Amino acid sequence: MFHLDQYVPEGLDGRSHLIPPAIDPLAPKNTASSTDDAVYIRGHPEVQLALVGSIATDDPEGWDYFNATVAHADGDPDIHIYDNFNDVGSIEVNAFQSHADVVIQMSIREGFGLTVTEALWKARPLIGGDVGGIPLQVTELAAG
Repeated sequence: MFHLDQYVPEGLDGRSHLIPPAIDPLAPKNTASSTDDAVYIRGHPEVQLALVGSIATDDPEGWDYFNATVAHADGDPDIHIYDNFNDVGSIEVNAFQSHADVVIQMSIREGFGLTVTEALWKARPLIGGDVGGIPLQVTELAAG
């Protein structure tokens, strides 16, 4: 089973199935949240940029990008960086996604992109990269 044609290895000759991943709409990460709850959880309703994500413990390259991002932000008070090592879990991600003015997923390499699925489920405006499963999910494109 694969979620994109481009990931099916040569030689399987019809012995593969394409099954896109999906979100659980009843999971805490995807249920509706009130604005009051989201403001309390987010804590920064005036934020200009919130970078919210999970860092895989087995991805040394991910740590490099995370550290470079923190260094580049250089203490800018309008940039807030949140991750799974600083008490950001499903409920917090839901609060940020559900009440964001726009969700951005500018991947340069991506599997399916469940962040995109979650943003679309929550009816948030989305800017996404043209890689992996992101263009499969975005049906309306704005010309740049």
